[in-house]
Amino acid sequence: MNYQIKSLDQIILQKIQSQKKISFQEFMELCLYNPGLGYYSRVSPFQDYYTNVDVPYFAQILSKIFYKLWQEEFKNKTDFKIIELGSGEGKLAKKILETIKKELPDFYEKLHYIGIERSSTRLKMCEELSALFPKKIEFLSEFNYKENSVAGIIFSNEFFDALPVRRIFKKENKIFEIFIVKNLKELLMPPSKEVMEYLLWLGSEPKEGCFGEAHIESRAWIRKLCKSLKEGALLTIDYGFETEELYSDFRKEGTLLCHFNHQTNRDFYCNLGKQDITSHINFSTLMKEADNWNVKTIAFKTQSQFFIENGLEKFIEEIPMIQEPKDRLRMTSSLKTLIHPEGMGGTFKVLLQKKF
Repeated sequence: MNYQIKSLDQIILQKIQSQKKISFQEFMELCLYNPGLGYYSRVSPFQDYYTNVDVPYFAQILSKIFYKLWQEEFKNKTDFKIIELGSGEGKLAKKILETIKKELPDFYEKLHYIGIERSSTRLKMCEELSALFPKKIEFLSEFNYKENSVAGIIFSNEFFDALPVRRIFKKENKIFEIFIVKNLKELLMPPSKEVMEYLLWLGSEPKEGCFGEAHIESRAWIRKLCKSLKEGALLTIDYGFETEELYSDFRKEGTLLCHFNHQTNRDFYCNLGKQDITSHINFSTLMKEADNWNVKTIAFKTQSQFFIENGLEKFIEEIPMIQEPKDRLRMTSSLKTLIHPEGMGGTFKVLLQKKF
């Protein structure tokens, strides 16, 4: 018997035919996470962007930040977890554990690293790390920790920006939601109950004639993380703004973008599964929801400000002591890339929240 393998286009069109319409959140979920066909489910995801993980010394800086948090609150305790959301192929996990094992052996002795990655393909690529760091690392496909069960740090680097969002539009002083119908056409319709509840809770909405995103899944995720946290910290590194700036009238198109071949576009319905789709995250959502669970905001700053205040100067002090000119240049260039205010240093924000 011959079975025809469906393309992602076929799967999405059949879902629309079955349901008559789908939300943009459902569409984005399929494009990014459909098993085997979604952008993040592929064996070799396209390199359509350059991010923190690609920059040397990013992992070393994070390692020192984790060590500082551990020293402040957990040094005399045995159970300390570092949980990475969206760990991908384990590239960042490997660099962080190599650094801690080599430079911070007392910390390495106490920690247990867990990577959360929903892609089965990427999970398989992480298996070799278990052999490199015996009994120190594991990878899970879901975040299923019980309430008040995690002591340690839950961190993410560009995790929330890849969560599917609802797309909305304000017209004639009314909020509409964008749904996708036959032939991948957009249709403005009255918003779903979930969208209206979110906007009412947030206390804000896009300006007249402007598109925007409702970060309902981000709110659900931060709630899940806060409930799991017994004591420790949430560290979120991502690009985004607070509500006032996200829903301002100079963002008429919202913030949703596609990334394809190192270029951005808003052709959401092309290259399905072959291009990334992201939105700027709403940090107000993360802070407001966390506050409900007694997880308090300690710092919300640009990556540049946060790194400079949390150990970057020690790396800068080491530069003159590096013998090889090419190694010295590499370190200087890397640190500039991470903190330059017109590059990653200004684009990315860092949110530190704690519960103790």
